[in-house]
Amino acid sequence: MDTNLKVSLIGIGNAGCQAVEVARKKGHTVFCINSSQKDLDDKILDKTIPSFLIGNKRGAGKNRQNAKGFLTIELERLFNQTPAFTDVIEDADVVIVAASTSGGTGSGAGPLLVNRLMTFYPNKVIIFFGILPKHSESAQAQFNTVECMNEVTNPKLHMTYMLSDLHSFEDDPMEEAYRKTAEYIADCVSVIRGDYLKETPYGMIDESDMLTMLSTEGYMMINHRANITKNDLSEKSSQAIMIDMLEHTAAVDPQKDHVVRNLGIIMNTPDQTNDPCKSGNFSELEGYTGRPLATFLNYTVENAQRADFSVIMSGMSKPINRISECTEIAKECEALNNTDTASVSDELADLSAIKSTRNDANRNRILGVSSVRNDKAKLTDIPDIF
Repeated sequence: MDTNLKVSLIGIGNAGCQAVEVARKKGHTVFCINSSQKDLDDKILDKTIPSFLIGNKRGAGKNRQNAKGFLTIELERLFNQTPAFTDVIEDADVVIVAASTSGGTGSGAGPLLVNRLMTFYPNKVIIFFGILPKHSESAQAQFNTVECMNEVTNPKLHMTYMLSDLHSFEDDPMEEAYRKTAEYIADCVSVIRGDYLKETPYGMIDESDMLTMLSTEGYMMINHRANITKNDLSEKSSQAIMIDMLEHTAAVDPQKDHVVRNLGIIMNTPDQTNDPCKSGNFSELEGYTGRPLATFLNYTVENAQRADFSVIMSGMSKPINRISECTEIAKECEALNNTDTASVSDELADLSAIKSTRNDANRNRILGVSSVRNDKAKLTDIPDIF
């Protein structure tokens, strides 16, 4: 079954472009933006991947404001004079912007680009995909993350966002941690595209269902596990395996408040006659995730030796606990580095959960209204939040 969702992945900065390289190998439509010419050289990035250079070619120097300025200057050229970019956007139903939250280029330009895309293409689903730093990274990396997340989670911007966590690979070398993160992001893109959706009489997720989950603002997490054996299924219930997926993920852990608007479950499994999932009973899983307002199930029974599961959770609260960890690490370095982290605390003043809203743009996406560009919008009308 094909959901007919077309998904494009835009990588900003070094980390985002690494994700793009992996996604390209999996057949996804991609585009790269960077402020460093070296990061776009053929030795680093596949020369067949379309790319765009902003700034002075020397990078942003870990400075988010530099990156915002670089992108702002180039918005007109990027949106109106770069066909490779506009083709990637206009051909897609869903556009994902992947970037590190801890550097300069991706952290600064990523949220700004998402905002401009949401403004110019209001009927498309635009998602920010942030990559959070290890605990062992610098105070600047932690500080940039807090500032970046404050923009992404600002309720005035109505963003849907996903987050991977390099801390999940704290003991791995950075190169390996980034590789695993890039693989995770590419897998999420595959789930969104509908690669694991198959026709079934037991319940199907269609395009509108998927767009409903993707267009709900707030934190969204996707996990996929393949090669689940019959022995695995005999030792644990399907839902216990899903809980294990959520507990051992490359994503940032959700806030433990059981707030989740949508729960999507995709199961391709050998015959499980007594599996309560088949009848729509997810009480075991909901004991871990919280009870959603809406549940979407695609349950396929296959004549196969192995199963694969995907779990989508959207409309979740801001992961305050994880962001607070970045704040505390930055504060610990304050005395040594003479860094003013007072503003970091200010960034976390609003700790209330983001409530999901569905505006006219969301309804248009779900109902299949033609995705047209809003030419009345001005590229330079950037919200004061940035």
